[in-house]
Amino acid sequence: MFRKTLSVVTANPKKVESNYNNELKLFNGESLSKNEQKSILFFTIHKCASTYMQKCMKYINEKYLNLNYVNLEGYVYQNFDCNIYQLINQEKQNLFYQKGNLYSPLRKYIPVKEIERYHVLLMLRDPRDVIVSNYFSTAYSHSLPPRKNQKRIFLERRLNLQKLTIDEYAIQSAHHFYQRYSDYCNYLIKERNVQHLKYEDFVEDFNLWLQKLERTLKLNISKKDLWGRQQS
Repeated sequence: MFRKTLSVVTANPKKVESNYNNELKLFNGESLSKNEQKSILFFTIHKCASTYMQKCMKYINEKYLNLNYVNLEGYVYQNFDCNIYQLINQEKQNLFYQKGNLYSPLRKYIPVKEIERYHVLLMLRDPRDVIVSNYFSTAYSHSLPPRKNQKRIFLERRLNLQKLTIDEYAIQSAHHFYQRYSDYCNYLIKERNVQHLKYEDFVEDFNLWLQKLERTLKLNISKKDLWGRQQS
């Protein structure tokens, strides 16, 4: 059923096959290569260095973990005109496996079944700074989405935001961000298998941030290697 839907809404199926092969297989109910390591879920939110962390976690996986890398949000964003997390939630029974996969980044809470059986990383930033950063990014600097309808909606939103002051935007968007953070607080942080990583530590105390990451993943990661990637 999903394969039929995919053929209708995907702009370039060949591109999907090459760039998002793992994601395409999962959405079509196919299994990935088997690996007995515990799967990892990397949760975060926009404006928490999430784009960098996507590259960082992919690199760590290639060098240290050798899991199946899965970027569900990127796959849906690049190929569908729909609500990203609504689709992921709708299909989650086919997408999440307790062994063998690294899911990164997930920028919204997803009620993954038996989440206690995963390694879970949660990287957050002071929500006040997230709101300010999101305002300037959306209103002025963020790159345009790839698909025509997405681009039209984004540009309309950009024009509307440019008419607002930062204070007006903060008041208008507060509930949206409150809900995102509340879901993480209510459903994730209480779990014993969740490692909370702070964006502020990543910026101001990289050693501490890296120690927490290493402890969760049970790895000895080259600081020089990752620090160089952070600066690039």
